[in-house]
Amino acid sequence: MARKTIKEQPLKFIIYARKSTESADRQVASLDAQLEVVRDIAKQNNYKVVKTFRESASAHKVHNRPKFDEMVKMIEDGKANAILCWHTNRLARNPLENGIIQQLLIEHKIQVIHTNDRIYRPEDCAILFSVEADMNTEYSMKLSKDVRRGVRFKNRQGKHNCMAPQGYLNSRDKDNQPIIIPDPERFPIIKSAFRMYLTGNYSVPEVLSYLNNDCHYLTKKRKKIGGRPLGLTSLHSMFENPFYMGKVRDFDDPTIFHDGAWEPMITEDQYWRIQRMKNKYSLEHNLRPKVAVNAKNFELKGIMTCSSCGCSIIGEQQKKLLKDGTVNEHLYYRCTHKSKLRKCTLRGGIPEEEAFKQIYELLDSYTIHPLLYEWSMQMLKKIHAREIEERYDRAEMQHTSLEECEKERSRLLDMSLRGMVDDDLFETKDRQLRERIERIKEVSKDAQERNKNWYEVIGKTLETLRSPKEKMEAAETAGERRAILQAIGPEAKLVERKVGTYKNGRDLTKKFIEVKPYPWLEKLAKNAKKIAPEIDKGFNRDLQGENDRKSALYSEWWGLQGLNL
Repeated sequence: MARKTIKEQPLKFIIYARKSTESADRQVASLDAQLEVVRDIAKQNNYKVVKTFRESASAHKVHNRPKFDEMVKMIEDGKANAILCWHTNRLARNPLENGIIQQLLIEHKIQVIHTNDRIYRPEDCAILFSVEADMNTEYSMKLSKDVRRGVRFKNRQGKHNCMAPQGYLNSRDKDNQPIIIPDPERFPIIKSAFRMYLTGNYSVPEVLSYLNNDCHYLTKKRKKIGGRPLGLTSLHSMFENPFYMGKVRDFDDPTIFHDGAWEPMITEDQYWRIQRMKNKYSLEHNLRPKVAVNAKNFELKGIMTCSSCGCSIIGEQQKKLLKDGTVNEHLYYRCTHKSKLRKCTLRGGIPEEEAFKQIYELLDSYTIHPLLYEWSMQMLKKIHAREIEERYDRAEMQHTSLEECEKERSRLLDMSLRGMVDDDLFETKDRQLRERIERIKEVSKDAQERNKNWYEVIGKTLETLRSPKEKMEAAETAGERRAILQAIGPEAKLVERKVGTYKNGRDLTKKFIEVKPYPWLEKLAKNAKKIAPEIDKGFNRDLQGENDRKSALYSEWWGLQGLNL
């Protein structure tokens, strides 16, 4: 049909071309073909094109297309007001993004959508565009259901819907139908690996070593993957894959298997023997009891990091044979030395007894006296109440500023529609107002994040520090112990300090566990030491009947606090 010429000015077009991620032979039109048509339309109508977007992504999923989002952002910012595309189904195939385009069209932010066979304008095509958009969405939903139905049917016919696994190849028969055949190069090697594991004399890593080192096995080279030695996880997956016994799991019920249409590598009996040997099937079906592993429990493993390279501190058991024939066992904690970015200077480790001793000393220095805990909670409540009032005042002020900006934008738009402000000045002022609105919103959001649950967090910290040593002794997991140390500071580090010098001039060093305390907690602990003698004295005499003295101590405690919580 003859293409129409649009006279609206000024129009700033965006060219948008999209195809899904399917192969090219299944597309409505390739990207190059789409661009050739729409560029011809732009040339015939003398359209000003400000940006061209090419995208290979499905429009069925929401927020799956970064180029589409960028195009919408340009239109909302006023940098473009028209779209050139092959068909409306190139723009969207889901209700949410269809609605975005429709709303921009209704609001006149999109003046024109020009496709290969139709022109859409805000004033005369809102209903037509809406109908076509719904048809695009319905087509996408129907296509998805049809694909799933086809996959389910093929699955129950014993056909494999994915790429052939290691040892097999995808091929086609004389009728050009897809089939799976043994890979003449890799099939016998993989089969020998299954037989090797079935003997029960080799572990999975040993079988992997045989494949990669002895057989020099390389995976099938494909477009972007393959051509590399087999990985341990891949070999575990192969041993658990029912494909090799000639069966495929049901699409809906994984406990049901269908006979496949390819040559099996192992028998069904051999497959289940492998599952029992790998302990997975036996644990799930209680075929044999779980064997207890005699592993040493390293209580401080994972709660510290290395101060030199940042790696984790792990536990290590060392045994030494004594002259009397007995074995002396020692537990140490040392750095893993696994950092590829930093050279670790921390050598040796710290004995577990010394580590616990230092941790308990650290906890003692920050333990909160019961009376100070009571006063601290009273103080937090007062600060919290005062902050609520301040937060309300700030929120009210920010709301007023936002209203003023919105009113100013409305006045600016009204002046632009009356021709009192030219386009360049309008865009400049409007951009400045939008940036100001965004800054106000960001400041408000940051304030909310900073204040979020701070009262509960600090209260929980103080509760932990009431009796941290007892809590550390009662902790059953490394996570619980780490949380107790994190009540003092965000991270515990193992550091090495010089403590002396040997006779030969070498430095004598020692390992220390250090935690940088939170500033407010450090100040609280420092202030507590100043009034600790008075508190102990008051508790020895029992503060009942000495309310004046108790009030004086509280006033002194409150006066010492200059905390910016």
